[in-house]
Amino acid sequence: MKILFVANGDEKANGRFFYSPDRKIAHGMIQNGHHVWFFSDRDIARNSTFFKTRKLGVKKCNERFILTFKNLIPDLVVLGNSKIITNSSLEEVRKIHPSVRIIQFNVDAIFNKNNALKILDRAPHVDASFVTTAGKSLKQFDTERSTTYFIPNPVDPSIESTANYLRDELKNDVFCAMRRARKPIPESPRHIIPTRILHELPDLRPSFHGFNNAGELYGAAYFKTLSECKMGLNLSQTFSTESLEPANKEDLYLYSSDRISHYMGCGLLTFIDSIFGYQDLFTDQEMVFYDSYDELIDKIKFYASNNTQLRNIAKNGSERYHALMNNQIVARYMIERTFKSKLQHAYHWVT
Repeated sequence: MKILFVANGDEKANGRFFYSPDRKIAHGMIQNGHHVWFFSDRDIARNSTFFKTRKLGVKKCNERFILTFKNLIPDLVVLGNSKIITNSSLEEVRKIHPSVRIIQFNVDAIFNKNNALKILDRAPHVDASFVTTAGKSLKQFDTERSTTYFIPNPVDPSIESTANYLRDELKNDVFCAMRRARKPIPESPRHIIPTRILHELPDLRPSFHGFNNAGELYGAAYFKTLSECKMGLNLSQTFSTESLEPANKEDLYLYSSDRISHYMGCGLLTFIDSIFGYQDLFTDQEMVFYDSYDELIDKIKFYASNNTQLRNIAKNGSERYHALMNNQIVARYMIERTFKSKLQHAYHWVT
């Protein structure tokens, strides 16, 4: 199958985000035997103008998208969180090749209004939508033409390969990385939890990034630092970055930032709030769940002093994540759902 894969290639960042979900899913499709042409819409738009601005390059980018489509005549167009390619361009390429299938995937929180509106705007023009949140909230994105499905953040064994649980000596105990909030929310767990750990577990060796005065971490430096840690705090958003209000619980089901694939994939003992519902996919012998800040602090303290149990759970979780949620399996699921094929695999996450 020929696939035109439209997503942010981040050429501007010079490889800093080589582990993005876009790259992983495209890689999974290639590994599954498909021919994938990666069309980095943001870079093409930016480089199409003298002033190197995306906004001024939208028209030219759409022209190149249509020309690329004509040259390739793909069976499938994949849109990865892309808003530069217009819906009118999608309808135009359908006229060129009526049997083409078009899908979108989105890895951002659906409780952020602007992101939800972006999915809704695209939904009538695609054959399926895929998001990294599950449950009843996805029904809002369904249309007469398309259905919305959950996909997990995929692990790629060529990227998440360190198997930290096998190493006897690691530099740090607990790792957490995030983007520094534009508008800090003092009541957010992303602020409260690192603060409490620093204050209440003074003997712990933390590696926190994007928090307080600690700089953000990306690229090879991110994975090198992550590879030196035993445990990972998967602190995904629970507050809207727009309204600063807490998200509805139903909009959090199985949501996670893509860091969960980095932590689990690299073999860190991963901690996650039970509110996200991952106990429906993993056991407490594969991941550590908590219902309160006090419980989290107690469990971090316990596992920091019980290395054998820590390594066993980290190993179990990492192996299961690699076996059930790798990029080849996720990519295959997306294609089978898009073409309404019989599911060829017992996908663990189907909700």
